[in-house]
Amino acid sequence: MQLVKPHQASTARRSPISQIPTEPATKTQSGSLLGRLLSDAEVSILLGVTVHTLAVWRSTGRYNLPYVKAGHLVRYKESDLEEFIARRTVGAATQAAV
Repeated sequence: MQLVKPHQASTARRSPISQIPTEPATKTQSGSLLGRLLSDAEVSILLGVTVHTLAVWRSTGRYNLPYVKAGHLVRYKESDLEEFIARRTVGAATQAAV
């Protein structure tokens, strides 16, 4: 059994984020702007929560994080995720407005 050093383990956990493509949204033939759809696994990595936590949020409506459901697949629009993060960002700009 090979032991993993702590800094290697944390790098291993972060590596999936670097694999997420950062492609800009493009217009479809109908002219609507369609951003990337992220899987629940990708969103869980980006938010730092488990896939199970996202499922609980969806079923209870605890947070207003819109999602797309197609059969058993759950996807999140990249733009919705960005808005979700922006609404929950606390900082100097937020406090200055108060």
